Amino acid sequence: MKKLFTILLMFISATAFCQVGGMSLSPNGAPPDPSAMLDVNSVNKGVLIPRLTQGQRDSISNPAFGLLILNTTTNCINLWLGATWKQICGDCDFGTPVPGNNGPICEGQNLSLTATTILGATYHWTGPNGFTDTAQNPTIPNATVGASGSYSVQATLNGCTSQAQSTVATVNAIPQTPVANNNGPCVGQTLILTSSTIIGASYSWSGPNSFTGNTQNPVIGDAQTAQSGIYNVIASLSGCNSAPGSTTVFISQTPSTPGSINGLGVICGNTSGIGYSIDTLAEATTYTWSVPAGATITSGQGTNSIIITSGSSSGNISVTAGNLCGTSAASVLGVTTLSSPLTFSYTGNVQTFTVPACASSLTIDAYGAQGGSNTVSYNNQGGLGGHNQATFSINPGTVLYVYVGSQPNSYVGGYNGGGNGVGLGEGGGGASDVRMGGTDLNSRIIVAGGGGGVPQQWSSTGGTGGGTNGGDPTGGAGGTYGGYNGYGATQNAGGQGNPVYGESVSDEGSFGQGGTGGFENNSGGGGGGGYYGGGGGDAGPGGGGSGYVTGVGSSNVSYNSGVQSGNGQVVITW
Repeated sequence: MKKLFTILLMFISATAFCQVGGMSLSPNGAPPDPSAMLDVNSVNKGVLIPRLTQGQRDSISNPAFGLLILNTTTNCINLWLGATWKQICGDCDFGTPVPGNNGPICEGQNLSLTATTILGATYHWTGPNGFTDTAQNPTIPNATVGASGSYSVQATLNGCTSQAQSTVATVNAIPQTPVANNNGPCVGQTLILTSSTIIGASYSWSGPNSFTGNTQNPVIGDAQTAQSGIYNVIASLSGCNSAPGSTTVFISQTPSTPGSINGLGVICGNTSGIGYSIDTLAEATTYTWSVPAGATITSGQGTNSIIITSGSSSGNISVTAGNLCGTSAASVLGVTTLSSPLTFSYTGNVQTFTVPACASSLTIDAYGAQGGSNTVSYNNQGGLGGHNQATFSINPGTVLYVYVGSQPNSYVGGYNGGGNGVGLGEGGGGASDVRMGGTDLNSRIIVAGGGGGVPQQWSSTGGTGGGTNGGDPTGGAGGTYGGYNGYGATQNAGGQGNPVYGESVSDEGSFGQGGTGGFENNSGGGGGGGYYGGGGGDAGPGGGGSGYVTGVGSSNVSYNSGVQSGNGQVVITW
């Protein structure tokens, strides 16, 4: 060791020249420059300073100010200036690029990276998730939260590469979509809008009538129906907006009275499967039905349509509509529960019958009224009314119009077509008939003719009403004088009354109307009502009215003349 040290001293003494304040390394022994601590002179050699990669350079702990190295990564001399390494590159002597970005942005947006321009340079970017790009200003489309982090860029020019410079980008998450709801109040109450909690978020509401709100759970006092509609809420966090959450508000009010109840007003006793319904009310949430005593609701209670077993007593079916705000007034349908057979007597007005739900066919017995009688002088009896029967195929719910004839009031003919008598002559009896589809005479489906009236004088009997083809073929068997050589005793022309001892014939009957008695001796009887009315008698009895049964939908038809005394009647059986 001592020998090696002696050799090194000999070498230095041969090549170096020292003087106070400096040292010179020179092949010719020249002294150092007065300003230099070390002055190296050579005409064919240089000085080699430490050569480090950039990573090795960055691992130097607490570099001294002015420390000098050759950066073999960038091929530049690096000088530490206390806070940063200054790069000296000769032909690579250009400024490092200054990076930037457009963040913070929201996920789903484009992240844009930027670098200042260095003419002629190429660029190289690196970043999170293995990101690399060679554009000066690259873009990451539809960026995710994972794209947040530090991005570095280097510029290369003339074979020299700058130090990497960094920029930190932030991609914020889109907040969760808030769950919106409301309390669905009644008119006049407070509407409360609610949103699920998203920590740190602010809220923005919008809705009908230009409503806006910026609290999580806004309230609207004295709510009205006009404030019904869709309300939206958006949550905002770190400058990012969620998708809107929506809630539909319905400001309720007490339901209006339900409309008419749809269903038959006439039903058979103890019939199952009868349906009743109303149109749906938008504001109603439930419906409450009541039915007559003995009836049972088999399904549908609480809805707008029920099925019942009818029971055996008449009464009302009613329904109310309700919601959380209250209950409507009731809609009511009167229901008549009928038992077969049903008899209609004379009332002086048209009567109606609705075919019950259980009936697909009806048997109708129609009886015409007796003609007017006169017991003062000769105990003359008015002709008896006819009786016709038929079975009809018919739909439930069909409305029939029932006309029941009456005996006359003295000379005034009976209700429903009885002809008037004259003077002391009695009027004819009214027909009984049933009509379908209308109340005009052409709507009759069955007719029983009324009997003819009698005169005040002469012993006689009125013509009978309503036999086969409209009465007795001789004109209604009008007694001693009535109906003698009678005319038109068919369903197309009522029997005509007969004159006394060859005197003039009285009025013939017409469609649905008995003829008026003649004036001879101020005593003619009126004709009976019928499909065609019987003719009036001239000082004699009137003829009976004709009967009729339609050929459409009828079967088991029978005609009988001279059956009914007193007022007429109609009997319906199913």
